[in-house]
Amino acid sequence: MILLLELTGIFFGLSIVLSYAIRSPRPARALLRAAIISASAWIAEESCILLYRFYDYHAGWNLFLDRVPLLVVVIWPVIILSARDLTSHLRAAHPGKGPLAGAAVVATDALFIEPIATGTGIWSWNLPGLFNVPPVGILGWFYFALLWMYLLDDKTREGPLSAYDLQLLVLPVMGTHLLLLLTWWGALRWMNHPLPDPAIAAAAWFVSFFMTVAIYKNQTGRRIHKKTLLLRLPAALFFLVLLTFKAAGPFSLTVYALAFVPPYGMLMAQQYRYPDQVI
Repeated sequence: MILLLELTGIFFGLSIVLSYAIRSPRPARALLRAAIISASAWIAEESCILLYRFYDYHAGWNLFLDRVPLLVVVIWPVIILSARDLTSHLRAAHPGKGPLAGAAVVATDALFIEPIATGTGIWSWNLPGLFNVPPVGILGWFYFALLWMYLLDDKTREGPLSAYDLQLLVLPVMGTHLLLLLTWWGALRWMNHPLPDPAIAAAAWFVSFFMTVAIYKNQTGRRIHKKTLLLRLPAALFFLVLLTFKAAGPFSLTVYALAFVPPYGMLMAQQYRYPDQVI
């Protein structure tokens, strides 16, 4: 059953990447870019596991690239590309804010996925934090995504295919390690403590309420492609179902996970209310 889930996830991940490539004006280049994201993500995760020993994946996974599951490697382009797509309206209006907004979306994904994955035993951390996930783990997602967003938006770096793509492969990995080390030794190393689960769940609902209200007032859903939201739905449902049927964490983890539903629901509701105005 686990192998079937992995193969299904890999199939859907590759299908989504292919759909992005087909919509691109240069499909072959888009597929190459997705492959480089996967390779870069694998190098980043593999090196983090080997160098820092902060986390590891459960041995129950079947398909590995050394220490990183193949499914994780395949999914990283979907994470990066869908986050860019989700913030495309902001990137068009305020180009300088696009990378930060895209990385914030990826960090939100991490805040949702990491506690559930850790609570259900998909992977485990050796440090304390929110639902046994240290803040440095969330920042790893954020830093890696931020560097990729900036590189993808920085057209001044465009040059010969091999030289530019080599930068894409190497710079996010090196930059992620540098930022993680600076953050860890500059701050988190000295303040990494367990966080109370009920307080984290309450804080998540507090943020969820204000985000939902902000989305409603700003009509954010009218400026986002419906397809982008729908492509992100299967992964979210997978983790919610996983949490339901393999709940090893506290009840507050379920309360925490459900706090991510209202903002997404508001975005979808605005899609169906104003379908003719979605760009």
